[in-house]
Parts: sequence; C-alpha cells; structure tokens
Amino acid sequence: MIHPLAEDFSTLKDTEVEEKLQELSRKYWQANNPSVKQQIAIFIDLYKTDIFDLIYSNKVDYLPEILIEKTASTQQLETHAELNLKLFEQLDVDQAEFDAMCQSDWFMPEEYQNMDIEGFLVNQCPKQNYQRLTEELQEFRSRNMIDILRVLKYVVDTLRDKNVLWGVGRGSSVASYALFLIGVHKIDSVKYDLDWREFLR
Repeated sequence: MIHPLAEDFSTLKDTEVEEKLQELSRKYWQANNPSVKQQIAIFIDLYKTDIFDLIYSNKVDYLPEILIEKTASTQQLETHAELNLKLFEQLDVDQAEFDAMCQSDWFMPEEYQNMDIEGFLVNQCPKQNYQRLTEELQEFRSRNMIDILRVLKYVVDTLRDKNVLWGVGRGSSVASYALFLIGVHKIDSVKYDLDWREFLR
C-alpha cells in the first residue's frame, strides 16, 4: 500500500504545513481503514511538537508563533529563560459574541455548508404540516440556528452511509418536527401533538 503521507513536509512553509495537517485531520475522520487511520495519527503526532522539544532543538524562533497554555511552568520558563512566549489569556469577549464566533464556523463539508436546508425540509414536509414546519423554521432563523440543521443533516447522512444505528429519539428533541424530517429521531411530533416549544425554549 502507498503511504498516504508520503509527501516531504520539510520543503513546505509553516502555513502550508498547517493546511496539510488540517487536510490530514479530515482524512483521518473520513478513513474507514484502521491501518490508514493509525498511520495518519502517527504522522500528525510527529508535528505536534512540545515547546521543550523546540528549545532543546534550538528552534526558539518558532516559540512566539505558538499559543502556549499559561501555567506556573511556562511563566517561569518565560521569566528565567527570557523567552518571548505567547501565553494563552482569557478572551476579552462576552458569551454572546463568543457563541456567534463559534456558530459561524461549522466543521462540515462544503456541500452541506451551502445546502438549502429549508428548501430540503419543505420538500420533505406533507402540505398539511407546512404551518408547523414554518413556525419552527422561523424560530430557528430568529436564533441564528439554521446551520445546526445543516450539521444534523450531515450527521444523519453520515450515519446512514456508514450503516450506524441510532435511537428512536431522546429528550425534548422529539418535539421538533424539523428534526423528525431530517431523520434525527423517529417521533412524528405533529402526529403526537408535541409542542415544538418544548425543544426550542
């Protein structure tokens, strides 16, 4: 078998190495072959360098580019070794701003990022249930949660593609008709007269 990581990284710039490692991480999660996954994991670990390895290998110039956890050890190292370390500090953003930043960058394939999930749901929905679906989608939009529906569609499609079984339904999510249409659960919340507000409180 050809090693999936045969490329020589030593000729690449730091930004190119980072891109390659991100690509390898994606390949790791997509790989079905355990031996390929193991090879990818070993290769990625080689590039997760400890800061002390950098110091002992005389590569201290790289240290300012690495975000380092602020601990007693790293603070002492910075003080006594006179190194210019970039220590992790608490972000100066409120929770709403941080949530917005996180929700704007979902880990899913581009085809799902660009998917018209509302159009998909409307096509799946019987006409007599349009009103119910419209109410839910309006609430998802008002909370800026449409991307969650895209992620869930990606997860469900991936589970189906890999022949993975999941439960009938759990908790208040079964009150969502949109999640039923996506396939997250098997409970028809319209049939059983479940209020979507139990889920989107």
